Amino acid sequence: MNDELLFHELALTLLPGVGPQLTRQLMSYGGSAKNVLMMPPGKLRRIPGVGEVTVKNLTGLERETAFRKAEADLKKAEKDGVEIIFYTSKRFPNRLKQIPDAPAILYYQGTADLNAPKTVALVGTRKATEYGREQTERIIKGLLPHRPLVVSGLAYGIDIMAHRAALQEGLETVGVMATGLDRIYPHTHQKTAEKMREQGGLLTEFPFGTPPDRYNFPARNRIIAGLSDGTVVVEAAIKGAPSSPPSWP
Repeated sequence: MNDELLFHELALTLLPGVGPQLTRQLMSYGGSAKNVLMMPPGKLRRIPGVGEVTVKNLTGLERETAFRKAEADLKKAEKDGVEIIFYTSKRFPNRLKQIPDAPAILYYQGTADLNAPKTVALVGTRKATEYGREQTERIIKGLLPHRPLVVSGLAYGIDIMAHRAALQEGLETVGVMATGLDRIYPHTHQKTAEKMREQGGLLTEFPFGTPPDRYNFPARNRIIAGLSDGTVVVEAAIKGAPSSPPSWP
């Protein structure tokens, strides 16, 4: 990946008010993140969905702030072994591209192939019971012949049980986080996260330093589902909607 190319792509996603959908809209008109960031205000105003606040952010002080943060984050990513993946990259997970609100950028630290031939998500309640633990372990054992990548959210309950069961059985497992990669949440799962970096990975759309804001968790969930061939809700409250595991040949 060209460093300058990634620098501008990252900077674009760090601008306030420029979410994944607007990023794609801007890219469709500009052709590249650098072109978008260097576009004059008059031309920006002609792009559907771009208002005065966005124009100001793309051409004023907010842009300079994004440039500085992008430079710092690229240095931190290199130091920490984090891969930053823009949605136009061949490294971006193919399954995730298919969802309408796919993230524009991902931060990834790990060894697993995000385009693994088979992937399955195991999720569920944070207040898991002994039954939930037993069923999580049973499902993981049942998946062993398929050797899938196991995806979950690193949360309390079923999520962390799924990660630990996968690690125990020698399966790669990826945790999709609602924080920056430098903010393991909950902190009590730090040791498991360290193992996952070597036998799977950690993934997020949120930049370094992002705290566990409650609004980030629903956004995180769409990535878990989007990465996977199927999502299994092992145990949940009555309002949950359980799903069936994927039918692989």
